[in-house]
Amino acid sequence: MSDWWPKSAGPGPHKASSPEQYKAAETAFNLVGAYWVALGADDDETIRAVLLPETLARFVDLQSGPAQRVREFLGLSIEQCRGIGCSNVVRFDGNGAFLVLSMEPRGFGVELIDEPQLRRIWPMVVVPFGDGWRIRGMTDASTGPATVGLIDIVPASDRRAS
Repeated sequence: MSDWWPKSAGPGPHKASSPEQYKAAETAFNLVGAYWVALGADDDETIRAVLLPETLARFVDLQSGPAQRVREFLGLSIEQCRGIGCSNVVRFDGNGAFLVLSMEPRGFGVELIDEPQLRRIWPMVVVPFGDGWRIRGMTDASTGPATVGLIDIVPASDRRAS
C-alpha cells in the first residue's frame, strides 16, 4: 500500500489529503464512468482496457464481444447503460481498493414524490493493477468492503487552484 494511502478518514465526505490520493480516486471514478460509456456504445476495446484480465476472462466467448456479455450479465440494454451515472463521492477501503457507486435513475425529468429516485445501484470495485488501476467487478451491496473513508470528487473544471 502506498505511503499516501490514508490511515483513517473520519466521518463524511472530504477532500483528498494529498494530490496523489485525489488523483487515484479521480482515476477510479473516471474508469467506472468509461466502463458505462463503453457498455452504452458497445465498445469492446474500452471494456478490455478497464477490466482486470481475470474479470474480463469471465466475459469472453466466441459468440459475442465482452461489452455485450457484460450487459447480458447485468441484465441491461445499451439504452439503460447510457443512462447510468456515478456518485461523485468515491469510497475507499483499508485494502487499497476504491468503491464507485453507479446508479440508474428511475426516470428522467420527472420527480415522483412517492417513488424512490434510484432504480438500481451497482457498487464497482476498482483496484491497483500494474502501474494503474482496473475494475475488478461488483461487490455485493449488502456486504460491501469495509469503507474507511470517502473522497468527494469535484470535476476538474470546478476545482480551484489553491
